[in-house]
Amino acid sequence: MGILKVYILAILTGFVTGLITIPYRWMIEKSSYIRDMIFNLNNPLYYLILGFIGIYIVGILISKMVEDSPLITGSGIPQARAQIYGRIKVKNPIKNLVFKFLGGVSGISAGYSLGREGPSVQMGALIGETVSQVFKVDPVERKYLIMSGAGAGLSSAFTAPLASAIFIAEELQKYFNSRLTIFSFLGSIVSGYMAAKFFVKNDYLDIVVNYPQNLNYFEYFYICIAFAIFISLVGKSFSFLLIYFQKLNRKIKLSKYI
Repeated sequence: MGILKVYILAILTGFVTGLITIPYRWMIEKSSYIRDMIFNLNNPLYYLILGFIGIYIVGILISKMVEDSPLITGSGIPQARAQIYGRIKVKNPIKNLVFKFLGGVSGISAGYSLGREGPSVQMGALIGETVSQVFKVDPVERKYLIMSGAGAGLSSAFTAPLASAIFIAEELQKYFNSRLTIFSFLGSIVSGYMAAKFFVKNDYLDIVVNYPQNLNYFEYFYICIAFAIFISLVGKSFSFLLIYFQKLNRKIKLSKYI
């Protein structure tokens, strides 16, 4: 297939990804109102009881979806990376896409510890996989389209096309490849533009930032280095403990219903 056609397919992938991930983002944002309504401490006790029963049911449903489609477990970014490099085979990307969408919306709405960026990246990668299967592209072009979809998913999640393309290049490529970067940009720009038209208000602009006063450049320099070291230690500790407790969790021999 000519490179121009692959560019067109990358734009198509970004467009379809935007159609899927923008409603995903919107539903997640609106879900906070449901939680606030159910878990308002002024509500009668049976409201809270019904709320917890609902959370339990959501957990069971997500567990059933994961049993049927194991690829939807996790954040989605490692799965997208494995998909790009052929470590996993996605036989039914549309089914995985539907389950990832439903599981993410229901899980985040219930208040589980989940984010929107990983699922959006994986859904974009699954859309790229679907487009590559429909148009029967070769393995290299398939990687381009998955990369385009992954960038588009992250871009629509935060309306940040430039940051999304750079993130995909760093996190999924692991090396600089101009052509892969171009495809990441194509998907990111298309879905980012769509997200910007839909989510007109930027909530991050409302954050008040107070800068320290009366510091010279050398003091800023030292503070930034110290802060970077501190954050690195926190991030590494978090990652280590997360993996450690996941290993412990797999050793627990309890029924999933308990």
